[in-house]
Formats: sequence, structure tokens, C-alpha cells
Amino acid sequence: MERAGYQAIIKFLVRLTIFALPLFLITATIEIIWWRAGDSWPVKSALAVQQRNLEETLYGRGYFSQQFNLFKLAGIKHRRPAILAVGSSRVMQIRDFMFTPLEKDFYNAGGLLHNAYDLQWLANAFINGDLPMPKVLIIGIDPWWLRADRGFKTWLTDEDDAFRLGGHIDAFREIRKQGGIGDLIGSSILASKSPYFRYYAIGSAAKKYGHGFRKDGSRQYSPQMLLDYLKNPKYVDRENPPIIERIRRYRSYFTVPVILDKEKIQIIIDSLSLLQNTEIEMHVFMPPVSSEVLKALDESVELSKWWQFYKTDMPGLLKRRGMQVIPVAQPAHLGLSDLYMIDGFHASEVYMAQVVRTIIENIQHSSYLKSVDLEKLSSTIENAAIPLAFEVPSQNLTVSEGNKRKK
Repeated sequence: MERAGYQAIIKFLVRLTIFALPLFLITATIEIIWWRAGDSWPVKSALAVQQRNLEETLYGRGYFSQQFNLFKLAGIKHRRPAILAVGSSRVMQIRDFMFTPLEKDFYNAGGLLHNAYDLQWLANAFINGDLPMPKVLIIGIDPWWLRADRGFKTWLTDEDDAFRLGGHIDAFREIRKQGGIGDLIGSSILASKSPYFRYYAIGSAAKKYGHGFRKDGSRQYSPQMLLDYLKNPKYVDRENPPIIERIRRYRSYFTVPVILDKEKIQIIIDSLSLLQNTEIEMHVFMPPVSSEVLKALDESVELSKWWQFYKTDMPGLLKRRGMQVIPVAQPAHLGLSDLYMIDGFHASEVYMAQVVRTIIENIQHSSYLKSVDLEKLSSTIENAAIPLAFEVPSQNLTVSEGNKRKK
């Protein structure tokens, strides 16, 4: 090649380097910030650091996918719990102190299961020894698991977004949605503790908003939600759009027409039966809904066949196989009000403590849960700061003052 040709190539490479250098520096800077925040840590690494810490530690990614599946699977393997709660986000409010003095035996894997195939995968993983088998399994079953148009495969075999280029590209897009790089720096580098409760925090969501997973796997919702309740103690459906609106407009999980999927129903029954035939003590429940949601679903002509099968027929099928089942309920069934609901289909931790108490009150004498202190659990429920939570953010508000507001 002639000298002029070499010079042209060199000039092109120099220009390309000059052009790419700012992009490289910006990308490298953001990647460093994500790492400092804990967002881009591999899930297993974040879980290991969280469990090593002596103090309460929240984990919550703000820019990368939360990937409940990987985090909770890592938690099960790491903690090897004797008492395990599994299901969707609707079981995340069950906490370890509800099982005193067996707190250290408990782990909440809420968020792990999204459909019938996830339950099937989990059951096989216990049977095959891929996951440590618990002594007690508390399982929440959702109605959309029975739909033909929902849940076509398991997500429990997905890989960590921290290792995927696509995961990092999606996280870059989130920066723009969440306020830009300045907001990322402020929330990710400057903070080491979560706001209000001042827990040690891993991940920008935990550092900025104070929500994420506790060491026991339960979900710490945004403290701002609790502060808002203290200012105006009333029921609010905090989902966007609210669950009741989704039902009325037939959106999200409530689209029509609804076709019951016999195959998925059988998968659920077979998976639970498989676990029933082991030494696992199993408790199945249909997570609660608010009174307005229950009324809307009961009265909906378009949704009635699906809803009534889930509400009545499904628990009947499981009970006939000898399983302990708590059917779907609303707060009034336990003498509560919708103040105990975070939204239309997520119950508060105080409500879920009542569900745990119901489970324990009906156990057999040989149950692993027989040593749970029911008197202490009842006292804890009675002394909850507000219907939504046992503790409130520190704002010079005592528990007794919180109870006065609750009433």
C-alpha cells in the first residue's frame, strides 16, 4: 500500500478515536456509578454481601431489572430456610419475626413465581435436589396462573442482566426516564444508607427511595408511602393504574375474554401434589384482595367464570387432595378494613401477619411451626404502628401515637 494510503487510514483511526472517546468516557463513568451503587452487581454477589452484614440491609436495583427470580433463588440456596414462603409479589409482606422464635429459619421468596410453569420448575428443583428442601412451604397462588393467555414458560432459568449487554442498554434507557445522570450520581454515590429507616443499602432504588428486599427476603415498601398514610390515614389503591380501574376497564390481568387453561390448572395441582408426597409441610393460600376488588370481581359477568373457579373450585380441588388451603379473602373476613391493603391486591405486612396466625392456629401437633409463639405474634399484630406496617419512619412518632392515629 502506498504511503498516502497508510496516512489516510491513520487519520481515519485518529478521527474515530476522537469521536468515540467522549462516548467511551461517558459509558465508563456511568458503569462505574452503577457499580458503586450496587445496581450492576451480579445478583449472587449482592445477596452474599447483604447476608454477611450484621445490620439490616436493603437490596433494590433502580436501573437494572430487579430480577426477583435470580435474587430469591440465590437467597434460598444461601439461607437454606426451614420455613419458606413462595409466590408472586403478593406474598412479599410475610416477615421473619412472625415466626418467633424460628426467625432465622424463615426466608421469603415472594416474587419468585409468576405462573404455573414457575411452580412446576420449583417443585422439580426441590425433588431433584437442585434447591434445598424446606420443612415448611407457604405458597400463594394467583388467579392469572389459570389463564390461557398468561404465563407460557418459566423465567427461573433467565440469566443475570448484569452479565447481558442488553441489560446494560436497557439500564441506559432508564437513566433518561428517571431524571438523567445527575440524579443517578446523587442517589447512587452520595448515599450509603436508605432514607428514613437508615438501613444499609445496596442498589440505587434502596439508596434513593428506601425500598427493596430485607435480609429475610421480605419487601420494604417506600417509607414515603407510610409517611403519606400518617398524614392522611385512608385506603388508597396505590397501583398505577389502580387495580379496581383495571378490572372495570378489563386491562392487564383482567382482560377479556378469559379462557381457563386446563393444562395449567393440572400443572398447578400436579406440582403441589408432588410436593405433598415429600416430607414438606405445605400451606396453600389465595392472597387477599380489597373489598372493592372482591365485589367488582364477584359482580363481573365477563370475569365471573374464571374468578369463581379460582375463588371456589380451585381450593376445593386442593382440599380434596388433603391440602391445607386458605381461600381468597378480603380484610372484613378477619375483622379488618381496606386500610390494611397496600392496593387492590397487595396486603400489608400487618394483614399478612394475620394470615400467618391463621395458618399456625390450624396446624397439626406434629407441625414444625408448633413452637411459634402465637401469643407474641398476636401482641405484635396488636401493637403495629399503622395498618400498613409494624414500624414507621422515624419522625418523632412513637408506636403508641401511631396506634392512636390508626384508630
